[in-house]
Amino acid sequence: MRGFGDLHSHLFPGVDDGAPTLEDSLQSVSRMTQLGISRIVTTPHFYASLGESAERWNAAMDLMQRAWDVVQPAVAQRFPDLDFRRGHEVMLDVPDADLRDPRLHLGGTNFILVEWPRLHVPPATVEVLQRVMAQGL
Repeated sequence: MRGFGDLHSHLFPGVDDGAPTLEDSLQSVSRMTQLGISRIVTTPHFYASLGESAERWNAAMDLMQRAWDVVQPAVAQRFPDLDFRRGHEVMLDVPDADLRDPRLHLGGTNFILVEWPRLHVPPATVEVLQRVMAQGL
């Protein structure tokens, strides 16, 4: 049996509404593996509108990278059989988002996990998703 996977968790320590500390991240991963999860793509929040400013985009990506550089080796050491990858839960808060940065994609694929502002589907959803798919995603 190959096990189960999780494609939506917030395990980057101290980044968003998920694990506040590395120990919290590791405790969450431990509970997930005890439930039979063998693959995790952790997906902290990321606002597509950050792409409107190179400075804000880079600052957010640097923060994410620093947190990943803390959690990834700790998870690899404690759970060597776990397939642990990164992605993001991308808030499509602007209609013309450039989402080609591979760090946004789910676990090295061309798939993106998206969410909508204020938890409702906006009227131009079809057009926005067509633009995302035109980027090869």
